[in-house]
Amino acid sequence: MGTTNNIKLQLLSETIANVVDLDVEIIDCQLRRLAATGTMERNIGTVMGSGWLNKKVLDTGKNVVVTRPGNDLVCEGCQMKNHCIYQVGMLVPIFLDAQTVGVINLVGFSNKQCRTFKAKQETYQKFLSILGNLIMIDILSIAEPFKVERVVAGIIENIQKGLITIEDEGRISYISDRAKAIMGKHKLFQDMNIYGDPTQHIIRRKKSEDLIGSSSALDLVKYQIMKLANQDTSVMIQGESGTGKELVARIIHDQGKRRQYPFVDINCAALPDNLVESELFGYIDGAYTGARKGGSVGKIEYANKGTLFLDEIGDMPLSVQAKLLRVLEEREIYRIGSNKPVSVDMRIIAATNKNLTEIVQKGQFRQDLYYRINVATIILPRLSERKEDIPELVRYYIKHFSALSGKKELIVDKKLMEVFINYDWKGNIRELRNVIEYCMIFTKADTIKTDSLPQWFKEVFKEQECLNECKDNAERQVLLEAYKKYGSDKAQMARALNIGLTTLYRKLNKYRIDSAVITNDTKT
Repeated sequence: MGTTNNIKLQLLSETIANVVDLDVEIIDCQLRRLAATGTMERNIGTVMGSGWLNKKVLDTGKNVVVTRPGNDLVCEGCQMKNHCIYQVGMLVPIFLDAQTVGVINLVGFSNKQCRTFKAKQETYQKFLSILGNLIMIDILSIAEPFKVERVVAGIIENIQKGLITIEDEGRISYISDRAKAIMGKHKLFQDMNIYGDPTQHIIRRKKSEDLIGSSSALDLVKYQIMKLANQDTSVMIQGESGTGKELVARIIHDQGKRRQYPFVDINCAALPDNLVESELFGYIDGAYTGARKGGSVGKIEYANKGTLFLDEIGDMPLSVQAKLLRVLEEREIYRIGSNKPVSVDMRIIAATNKNLTEIVQKGQFRQDLYYRINVATIILPRLSERKEDIPELVRYYIKHFSALSGKKELIVDKKLMEVFINYDWKGNIRELRNVIEYCMIFTKADTIKTDSLPQWFKEVFKEQECLNECKDNAERQVLLEAYKKYGSDKAQMARALNIGLTTLYRKLNKYRIDSAVITNDTKT
């Protein structure tokens, strides 16, 4: 959900920027940029170094307007006061339950933007205030996704008429109490083939079928998920970027006994040093200068009774590893500024694209933490290791993007499907998905062909073909020399090449190496 709403916020920011001719930033309560336009776009996902004015808005819940950066009263105390890059700015809070959960900023860098801003300042202020209410759910789904369902339900239940929401695939995603009463009275649940409590359809839980493919490598992963889902065993998921580590973690949680409780993910590689403790453990009111009024609950505490997903754990700083180990062993945390322990009970699922054993040996990862979290291991195969799943994945994403765009489902040219199967896919499923999305946008006919491919893909594939051709030529030459030396003694030839007899026969057949070839080569 988080990724989808990040995209929505970015599109919204770009639309606003085009309409008002000013740049836009959307900030969460941790001073993290969720969306931005113009020169600030490159900083999306980062935490503001100073964020002086944004902190003021988060702390006070009041609008801030700056027309003379460095000279306005609100700029007093800002370390960038004499080096401000903005010419004008308006910051408006985003509220949830009387708490500030984010900030929308309109900023200007040029004289033209400055004139536009001053002429329409009042209009902009009203516009942003309304907009803040509209995007509150999107902000929350990124910063604290486990709160979204409660908030949405609260909004829906205030509607007097019965309300049902249905997902694209036809599953009921929400039924208000009023709707349940009406449908129950008229026995409509039976007519809709819904038996038992319809609220079981509130969440579309992930399942093994969401892992697309039927290769033996993927079947092993599905089997491991099935065995581990209902256990409380700590799980380590290993795999390259783009192989679906987070999806596997979600499936384990959604199919396990803790599925009614939160799934909280922490990107260990993105934990800012100055916010690590407050992000993980939370803090009490007045714990430090700049702390939010009323304090804040940390992500570990949010995961209580549910699942804590530690993504890219191999990148976690050693100092944080020690604190995490203590939490896992003692099952309690202390919020910053408090001496009162808070009990936590959660399942741990970790993921990494690194070889943790090597990192432990280098002293970059604690051995005791490694053994604490690595009880059961699931290794996700690279896409190039399960090439037989590629046609099914291609068809799946074509159907997916067709449904999103309303465009007719396209077919893939046989030659292009061969290209997809032979391609190395270093970015794994994520790379395949991006290529299919591109083709769906730019293909004009009913069939996706090689001319629909993005230019970068064509260039990489051409380089890969050249490399593969060189490798094949070298391998063929080695096999030819071995064939000349050992003749019909295939067993001895296989031992000399250090490969299995079955592999040898397959390679000889691939390069069509037989006595006729040897004779011709000798004559040449």
